[in-house]
Amino acid sequence: MPILRYILFGLLLLVSSHTQGASLSYITKVEDSNAGAKNIWFTIAYADENDATPNPCYGAAYCKYAFMVGSKRKIGGRYGGMSGYKAIRAEGARNIGEVITLYKAQRGITFPYSSMMRSGAWFTIAQYSTELSCFGLYRILSEGLNLVTVEPVVGASCGIVPLPLGACKLVGDIVLDHGTINSDRVDGNQTSTTAYLECNQAMSIKVTATGMAAPDVTLRADGSLSSSLQVNGIAGKTGATVNVPANTRTPVKFTSVLKTKGTVAAGPFTGSGTAVLIVP
Repeated sequence: MPILRYILFGLLLLVSSHTQGASLSYITKVEDSNAGAKNIWFTIAYADENDATPNPCYGAAYCKYAFMVGSKRKIGGRYGGMSGYKAIRAEGARNIGEVITLYKAQRGITFPYSSMMRSGAWFTIAQYSTELSCFGLYRILSEGLNLVTVEPVVGASCGIVPLPLGACKLVGDIVLDHGTINSDRVDGNQTSTTAYLECNQAMSIKVTATGMAAPDVTLRADGSLSSSLQVNGIAGKTGATVNVPANTRTPVKFTSVLKTKGTVAAGPFTGSGTAVLIVP
């Protein structure tokens, strides 16, 4: 009987949002630039062009959207936007799905899309490590010489700016290794590992885990083998809520459950998943 070895490598991301659905975007790297600014490397993983959420500025004289870094102000609860963004006009879009279609057309891009934007010096100010800053899709409410006021789009997941400039980080490599398995025992085989959440303030965070572009992780291109992820014993797509004390490492258990469809050929297989941190 053939012997199979399956290794699932998890790619961990940090994301903040009120809900999840319209889009997923996140920061992959922050590096020093000149004049006290930062180079921010980001990825827009996906965005739903079928999202029927109404566009609140449809038909208005001023209606702009951008993927950018926003920070929730402690005073007034409004969001300030980072400079360096590239906005699109969307007064003709009836819903967020049409906004996303316009964004792709006006920017000439497809998703997933990765690039770099340069922040203003305000991004390095210490207060932003204690306010929730994240990269995602925002509606621009007003633009001034030194101040941009924005609001996050409902349903657009927004990637938390990582420590030391942001609020949280995930500690530990996530490697889910199924080892060597007999071919008749592949379906339902499980393996787990633990990572740790660490935040600079007490937070309640929902942690989800899915494939890069679907709920399950694809391990074989022909669809014969995939992995269903779990977080603390709960389906990864649903996610588990974790209470994280300030400056304390809190364990999070990630589990991979293999699923087969038809005959799976012997040999090594790997795949990548996405762990998403959602702030209610």
